[in-house]
Amino acid sequence: MIVDKNVFNYYQDKISHINLIAGESVAGKYPYDSIYNIYKGSDFYIHNDISEKNILTFLKDNSFKHYFVKQAYSRCSIVPLGDKVLTSDFGIYKALKDKIDLVLLKKENIPLDGFDNGFLGGTCGFFDNTLIFNGNIEKLNSFEIIRDEASKSGIEILYPKNCDLIDTGSILFC
Repeated sequence: MIVDKNVFNYYQDKISHINLIAGESVAGKYPYDSIYNIYKGSDFYIHNDISEKNILTFLKDNSFKHYFVKQAYSRCSIVPLGDKVLTSDFGIYKALKDKIDLVLLKKENIPLDGFDNGFLGGTCGFFDNTLIFNGNIEKLNSFEIIRDEASKSGIEILYPKNCDLIDTGSILFC
């Protein structure tokens, strides 16, 4: 696991069963604050050209195909369904529509502390054939699209109904 070098020592003490690598520091200004915000499929990754160098080395050494998008917050802009990608970012959709299994979602108003709007992909994660959200998705403009695409792909969706969605930067699994 590659971890920002500023928090490396903390995680090294807490996660001893995983090989940790001290990665580059995240800078405060866009797009350098998003060097870890990469979406990885089974044999491809989606991001711009400003990515953390250790991650890029791993992806290149393992022959992952790079699908370039201008959006630096690539992972936060994607609802992951394995190799199928859902996004409301039209720039991502336009760049990738003929390259991967991709579905365009409707625009959503997702809260993100300190910003006018967050990202739907920042509310969820994909693990063990299950799409997991941190809040109720039933009020989303794209709820039916997400539900139908997950169903077509044989993917279960889990979400609590008693709280609202909030962009937490994605749900990631180690």
